[in-house]
Amino acid sequence: MRPRKNLPLVACISCLTILAGCWDLEEVDQRTFVTALGIDRGPRGQVILTAQLPLLKEMMPAGSSGGSKGRTNFHTISAESSSVYLNITLKLEELE
Repeated sequence: MRPRKNLPLVACISCLTILAGCWDLEEVDQRTFVTALGIDRGPRGQVILTAQLPLLKEMMPAGSSGGSKGRTNFHTISAESSSVYLNITLKLEELE
């Protein structure tokens, strides 16, 4: 009778060890972060959305494989449309 009492515990621990892991891990250097965001009204009443994104590989220390000489460490993107939501949607589709 003793082994049957421990069976659910062993099954739970086995599932946790199998399902846990980093199979969907995204490295920091493969992601980007918005460091500045500007929202302006355009001359025709449109909304202009401007975002500044750091180029992480360009910002690496000089001893590593990255680094920039005379280049900017940021990428600026801008979009103009009738709403902020539409701007974000359009830019996300462009980046994919």
